[in-house]
Amino acid sequence: MAKRLKALVFDAYGTLFDVHSVISTCNQEFPDKGAALSQAWRAKQLEYTWLRSLMGRYGDFWQVTESALVFACKTLNLSCPSATRLQLMEAYLHLDPYPEVKQALTALSDYTLAILSNGSPRMLKAAVGSASLKGVFSRIISVDQAKIYKPSPRVYRLALQKLGISKTAIGFVSSNFWDVAGAKAFGFWTCWVNRAKAGFGSNFYSGYFPLFAHMAAEQGYTTLSLNMRDHDTGPKVADFSDNEADIGTGCAYLRRQGHSRLVLLGQSMGTNRILYYQAMSRDSSIVATVLVAGPGNLFEWNVWQFGRAKAQASVDEALSMQAGGHEQELMLVDLGPLGKTLYTPRYLLSLRGPNAWSDPYRNIQKVTNPILIIQETADKLVKPGVPERLRRAATSNSKVELIYVRGTDHSFKNHGDVLVQRILAWLKEVNP
Repeated sequence: MAKRLKALVFDAYGTLFDVHSVISTCNQEFPDKGAALSQAWRAKQLEYTWLRSLMGRYGDFWQVTESALVFACKTLNLSCPSATRLQLMEAYLHLDPYPEVKQALTALSDYTLAILSNGSPRMLKAAVGSASLKGVFSRIISVDQAKIYKPSPRVYRLALQKLGISKTAIGFVSSNFWDVAGAKAFGFWTCWVNRAKAGFGSNFYSGYFPLFAHMAAEQGYTTLSLNMRDHDTGPKVADFSDNEADIGTGCAYLRRQGHSRLVLLGQSMGTNRILYYQAMSRDSSIVATVLVAGPGNLFEWNVWQFGRAKAQASVDEALSMQAGGHEQELMLVDLGPLGKTLYTPRYLLSLRGPNAWSDPYRNIQKVTNPILIIQETADKLVKPGVPERLRRAATSNSKVELIYVRGTDHSFKNHGDVLVQRILAWLKEVNP
């Protein structure tokens, strides 16, 4: 693939330039608050770009960055008069490049190199000059020319227009996964620079999985962890039905390694995924199923969190966009305690639309291997009664057990060892 590429196009902020190099300046103004301010500033900066794109209210990145700074300071109860604000904004014009950037770009100099960034032309010119990268890039392309932010396809199309080559000849490089997802959907070859060293999903369920793998290995099990494409930190552009192919690929890999008896474990929305996989595939190599902290029907979960009117409104919006031929555009979705995110209508409807694939109460009826349902007693993300309803819905299965772990939350923080021990003991009992 890479041999056919003619150009490499780089994101700027977070990829070439370290947005958190402003922490030192923030600490000068607000001692010991620099890291917190930088994190809040960056998070709100990105959210404002997405909101402005969705509303069709473009303002350049300098304006967005300043607005985000004001919000972040208010959130942290920090006084930010105009002189302080000006000094902090000035720091954004002189961000440090990451240590490997110059050497990497030199090594890639056989390609046409370019920047495609949310930054305004003035901000990008200043950042490139401050990092001593002037002359390295043949084009420095700003979204300002399209008047909309990433991950809009209009932004990625600018690279075609400015470089004069086809999308299949362009490689796109970014540290922001939502940016990589947008570029991939547009048709670029993509490279994710995983600066945060996160898993693909980068979610809060990773805590007990390493412990589980270690303890399972001691008892003779081989484990494979799958972070699914529709549970990452960026915009959700897939379809819930894609889980069948993803889980099936993982199972096929294990079978090729000589493992003919497989156990599927799903955490939170992962419970919906593995039940769907089994209902659709009828995979006979699955000998047991473990469901940890399952949320139940996802439309019903939204009704529980927000009320029926608001839950239905998001579905209606997605249906309207789909009917208008915009099912791959982005809409802002409120997930309550989990924050806000971006979904395509296609993805939202596959989760909780009228004919959603994700309903666990329907899918569990087709699972015939032993099932263990585990629930926390202090879980505020799962409606009371869901675990028992799941147990009753498994009408095709006489080997269903429901157990509760007391005093822990949705992620089993500080109770991972208890959880793992309960799972492994159950597996030994039902499938020695």
